[in-house]
Amino acid sequence: MQQKWTKSSLGSPPSHDTRKEIVMEKRIRRILMALVAVGLLPLSAWAGNPPVGQVSGGNVYIMDGRCQDVTRRKNASLRTNSDQTSWECYAGYSETKRSPRTIVIDMIVATEEVIDNQALTERACDEDGGRYEADSCWYKGERGESCSDVCDGADVYYDPATASYCGSIADGGDTWRCLNISRLFGGSRGSDISNAGALGTLGCVQFRKRTLHFNHGPTLPDARDSAYQRICACTRDHCPATGGHGYEGSCYLLGEVNESCDTTCQNQDRVYDDATARVIGSRPSGGRIEHCTAVAALFGVPPAVRLSTDNPQQRKMGCSWPIGIRHAIYYINEPVTSAARSATARRFCACKPGED
Repeated sequence: MQQKWTKSSLGSPPSHDTRKEIVMEKRIRRILMALVAVGLLPLSAWAGNPPVGQVSGGNVYIMDGRCQDVTRRKNASLRTNSDQTSWECYAGYSETKRSPRTIVIDMIVATEEVIDNQALTERACDEDGGRYEADSCWYKGERGESCSDVCDGADVYYDPATASYCGSIADGGDTWRCLNISRLFGGSRGSDISNAGALGTLGCVQFRKRTLHFNHGPTLPDARDSAYQRICACTRDHCPATGGHGYEGSCYLLGEVNESCDTTCQNQDRVYDDATARVIGSRPSGGRIEHCTAVAALFGVPPAVRLSTDNPQQRKMGCSWPIGIRHAIYYINEPVTSAARSATARRFCACKPGED
């Protein structure tokens, strides 16, 4: 988009409805827009009346930009306020000659639209072959299967709600909850059974469609019996490391400033997972920006923006969060390495259990 600016229009913000790239990843629909505005302006007016403006619309932020005097081949800073919604061109020099100059303003803005998480979660559960109820995705195993087997078979992870929602009384479970979840799989009303043996660790099960609730506990993920079909909760989000979040089968942590992914993982008694590179890393590593955005969102960080840099360490960091910037940054330059670090940024790192 191009606009002709006059001195009288300095306070008017340019439109930002230009190139749109829409990416949808489980929880977030992200829209990135690049803006270019062109104007004719006497540079001597900058000191007292610099070009200023504001982006408007729901949840729109200025990510980066610059002001250029194309005629004189001089650059000026594009300053933003703390909310990243207002901008100003700052020349840093003055002109005495009031001849027109061509000022080019390049600006990148981003907006984020959060869509219905509940609907997406329910849809994902259905796609995985489960039944969604009480904030969990439920499955019925085959006879002799443990809940660990059931979740592994669906390529998801064991959810502790198996015990805490409809497991034994000692785990916080409840007989009526067990019956309600069992009904999702055609289960009929059955019995509440107190059994301190191995059967007492099964929790909620079906026996020939009849619902049985073993209320003694503790309900265990690996418990099994050849006569019963267990009712199990499973989840896509599984990450046992402190402060971590699961995404696409890997556990992600947010490292500290000037910390490599090797160190971040080691601090949690884990080792580097190459999903850092091949999932959320740079394109040369096989990663994608939408995965970077999805992982950043798990930590409450707004959508990622592509960035090229000359910094030799940052070039290899992939998906990161620089200090003082509200959005994640997706470095596009080089293949991602586990050892890369920066004194001005935190890395998103995938970590996995080490070999025993």
